Amino acid sequence: MAIKTEKLQEGWVVFTRFYCKEGFWDRVIGDQANNPNNPHKSNISLNSFESYWRCNTGKWIEQSCLSPRNSILPMINEFGEEFTAEEILDELQRINPIISYEYEDEN
Repeated sequence: MAIKTEKLQEGWVVFTRFYCKEGFWDRVIGDQANNPNNPHKSNISLNSFESYWRCNTGKWIEQSCLSPRNSILPMINEFGEEFTAEEILDELQRINPIISYEYEDEN
């Protein structure tokens, strides 16, 4: 069965949400000049693209920092129905111990 997804927007950031057994992962793909953690979209374009991910309501992290081997989406697709978003994050950190992902709950 396919993971449920939807397109959402928060401020200027348009992203795709991937639902897990509990919680979710969000992904935004865009120009490197536009860090989704910034309150405003950049006025410049570097013509170089980057994917950013966040687990639940955490901060946005560059994919290259979170998972250099591009393993996030395959893990979500394979394990998202059986595991929570936090459990997938724990596994990513186990596989790649240099990951520094500080969970920030905005509530």
